[in-house]
Amino acid sequence: MMDAVTSSLGAWLTHTLPSETTITFDLPDNGTHAGVASDAQVSAYLYDVREEPHRNSGVLSVRDDRAQLTGRQDPPRVFQFSYILTAQGRNALARQHLLGAVLQAGGCRHALPAEFVATSLVERGIRSMALAVAPHDALAATHLWAASLLPPGPALSIALLAPLVPDIDYALAPAPREVSLGIGNSDLPDAGITRRSRSGGRGRIEETPTAMRGFMAG
Repeated sequence: MMDAVTSSLGAWLTHTLPSETTITFDLPDNGTHAGVASDAQVSAYLYDVREEPHRNSGVLSVRDDRAQLTGRQDPPRVFQFSYILTAQGRNALARQHLLGAVLQAGGCRHALPAEFVATSLVERGIRSMALAVAPHDALAATHLWAASLLPPGPALSIALLAPLVPDIDYALAPAPREVSLGIGNSDLPDAGITRRSRSGGRGRIEETPTAMRGFMAG
């Protein structure tokens, strides 16, 4: 998967940069830029891969066109691939021009165009990858300078987010032929339980007015 992500980035860089530009994926040797009148070259070096902290949980249900369950699948896991880009050219301005072209093209979009995604990724359902140019959490080029891994000069960081899609598990238990819920007439004996019937209504109560009671008493 790592090489497919890098190849996808290389295809986009080839489309973005001038046709005479050479794309490599190696860390340039220290001193490469000094006094070398070479053709334009951009190196995209993969220096870090890590999983995104926000991860989905649970299991996904896979269904066919008739909405029948055919398998189960774990949710995708997203990984960030971080690259540091350096340029080689006749002078400092030429190198800045190459990296500036990448910055301008990548700064205008949030994802790598689908036509540049490697075929092996598309076959696994990955048709697009989020693209970040000069992300805030990128490794500073000065760290590589201090370690003598990168010659001093302009550098540009790029990050791609690619999901790792797990395989579908088609080994499902067969569906039951029938399901009994235990609802129906009970076969238990009556056990001598006596049911009381509802009593009749109360009789009608009639009241006699006070005047009438006095008349009747006299």
